[in-house]
Amino acid sequence: MNYIELFTNQMKIQFNLMVNVDEVSYEGISLFHDEIDESFIPREHLQRLQNPLLIETIVYTDKSNNEWIAGIVVDENKWLNEYMVIIKNNKRVFYKFLNEVEN
Repeated sequence: MNYIELFTNQMKIQFNLMVNVDEVSYEGISLFHDEIDESFIPREHLQRLQNPLLIETIVYTDKSNNEWIAGIVVDENKWLNEYMVIIKNNKRVFYKFLNEVEN
């Protein structure tokens, strides 16, 4: 699943929001751990991810003018989505490792 589909699916599942893919902007960025604020990705999660990180960022503004920013960490060697974080109006509202089995 590509990161845009992953974002739109998670927005529907987690927040009951239908996101039109034509209304999102996105870009990839490479960041070292020391460049990432703990409010974006907790330190204990960073320790489990490669350094530097390739993060696909997605920005979306909903009809109520809420700004949503998602970061999807991609394993550059396997091209697998590893981790996802979603920020709403500068507050982290969702994060998880994507390949972990939930109990």
